[in-house]
Amino acid sequence: MTAGKRIGDYTVDTKLGSGRYGVCFLARDSHGEKVVLKRFRRRLFQKNPPGSHHEAVILSGLDHPSIPELLGVVHEREGYFFVLKYMPGHTLRQLLFREHHIFTEEDIFRIGAQLSEALVYIHSRSVVHGDLSISNIVDDGHRTGLLDFGLARYR
Repeated sequence: MTAGKRIGDYTVDTKLGSGRYGVCFLARDSHGEKVVLKRFRRRLFQKNPPGSHHEAVILSGLDHPSIPELLGVVHEREGYFFVLKYMPGHTLRQLLFREHHIFTEEDIFRIGAQLSEALVYIHSRSVVHGDLSISNIVDDGHRTGLLDFGLARYR
């Protein structure tokens, strides 16, 4: 998808990344605020529609600063998209392997504490993330976020 492409009320800026189930784009709403558009691969969505909805249902019931807020859903000719609040920063994978970032002891404690708080919160809501990895943890130097609830389930 090219920069400037309109999806619903959003304008695509760039591709953020892709995985087995879909691809994420950085976009802006009509006020210029950054959002993430997560598009599902059509074949997977058509084969397993009920499983594809778990992420939206789970995210709609969560409210925590380390978890992206589900802002809406867009269904267009180009596909089916979740609209998520943008969480700034880089994934731990990017920080470690692309940026060669050296984490301080304070960074490690802050990231660990914030990630632990997020996990305690989702577990208190009977949610299991199902895909904890350095690719699904984002950090901007102040706030650590837990991304990609595509494999999350209620326990």
